[in-house]
Amino acid sequence: MEFLKQSFFLLILCFGLFFSPISAGNKGKGGDGFRKAAKNYDKKAEEAKKAGKGELAKLYHQQAEIKRKNAKLADQGKGCDWKEYYKNDKEIKKLSGHEHGKKGHHKKGHDHKKKDHKNKEGKPGDGFRETAKKYDAKSKEAGKAGNKDLAKLYKRQAEIKRAAAELGDDGKWKEIDWKEYQKNDIKIQGHNKGKKHHKKKH
Repeated sequence: MEFLKQSFFLLILCFGLFFSPISAGNKGKGGDGFRKAAKNYDKKAEEAKKAGKGELAKLYHQQAEIKRKNAKLADQGKGCDWKEYYKNDKEIKKLSGHEHGKKGHHKKGHDHKKKDHKNKEGKPGDGFRETAKKYDAKSKEAGKAGNKDLAKLYKRQAEIKRAAAELGDDGKWKEIDWKEYQKNDIKIQGHNKGKKHHKKKH
């Protein structure tokens, strides 16, 4: 009977050790930004399909698939392949440019602004920049709440994400170091757990 109790205890312990890093790993993965971008491409593909733009819809769908594949590679710290992505991006711009040309010369200035905006979008590191903005907002919130340590951690996470975005734009995925990011994430989780525990007491 004692042996069964010990075996049961060890089983629970192993189960907890196995799942705790998985749940922690789901937060702040390197490819999270790409997954968000993939969802945006899915939406664009649906919109293009509804508008009867089959070619454009296919291209957006391909971009979404590429983003998802590279998200998995980024999670593992492996290099991503963006050749097909950039080819598709050029085709998307060509199709969009062709449509703008039909609208008339009086809208050229407005169309150029749209093109400039599109050129800014679709960079490999854009997902990281979006996450960095969220960390900036969290840093301000923590600062207002008087939690300086947490504010610093969020600010640092934003800086790491922006640095990773720059490397990602250049295709230097292997050079991105997530060690400090992961350490900070653990510290942040510790702070948040402490907050919840404090609220329960009150």
